[in-house]
Amino acid sequence: MKIASWNMRGFNKPLKQRHVQGVLKKYNLSVLGILEVKVNVNLVDRMMDTKFPGMSFMHNFHMCTNSRILVMWDSKDVRLDVLGMSDQVIHVSVVNSVVARRPLWDFLINHGENISLPWILLGDFNCVRYPHEKMGGIPIAPRDMEDLRNCINRLELSDVNHVGCY
Repeated sequence: MKIASWNMRGFNKPLKQRHVQGVLKKYNLSVLGILEVKVNVNLVDRMMDTKFPGMSFMHNFHMCTNSRILVMWDSKDVRLDVLGMSDQVIHVSVVNSVVARRPLWDFLINHGENISLPWILLGDFNCVRYPHEKMGGIPIAPRDMEDLRNCINRLELSDVNHVGCY
């Protein structure tokens, strides 16, 4: 997980937005805090949707007139929880999604080991068993695949074949 902050002093200009896009990609950032953004509160949602699709974000624009702090993160990699916010600070807790998924695997194992009837388990776990199952984006951590494989093996689950586009 990589986290960065940047005192940008204005984020309205397309050139600065493109620069941020490049930095996010180049450094494979999970979280980026931008300070002194000076973005109009009425435009931030549209800007984030068009320039940074798939990124989650929060800001403190409603607490001050000159829009000070914007935090963006990739929710596939991390979970952010706001602990506190003011006009000069956004205090968050960042949890890596690999670590955040471990209670899920533990829950499934504990629950599944007590089931004696046929059982179907469905869900979008945002995880794959093998690297070749993932296409594009950030490479998956070997430990994350190991956790999923361990859960499947412990519960003696079968991965059903897919139909249609992979």
